[in-house]
Amino acid sequence: MIALLVALGCTNKDSIATDSGNPGDSGGTVDDGVSPMVTDAVAECSEHTTGDTFYGWNFAATYSDPQGLGNVPRTFHLVTVERDGNVVKESELLVCDDGSGGCVGTATDDQLGTSCPSADEYTFTFTITDYDGNSGSASVIGDGP
Repeated sequence: MIALLVALGCTNKDSIATDSGNPGDSGGTVDDGVSPMVTDAVAECSEHTTGDTFYGWNFAATYSDPQGLGNVPRTFHLVTVERDGNVVKESELLVCDDGSGGCVGTATDDQLGTSCPSADEYTFTFTITDYDGNSGSASVIGDGP
């Protein structure tokens, strides 16, 4: 998964550690035998001070699919950001490494309309759709500085 993050141009590997014990983890989609199962969802924000200073989000999740890991395309998958039950942003930011079971993504505070110092006020839902059109998702509360 780290190799995929580097391929996406993010070098802050410390921000992608998975934390399946995160109290915001919804546990994912109910296993229906056809949809991808999203687990270990993480949305972490940190301040980047190399070059221009900004707050950046790193996303990571793992998935399984009843039809096999290769049934989930590498294409961008949906990240929905909510605050107080209202959608702040929906964007296809998550890239899955077809066949490995790992997905990562990055965004800045400005791109998402979020405030990193208030990271725990945001809920991030990662939705992964397989080649058959079946979707699975998991939600996690943002983690910040």
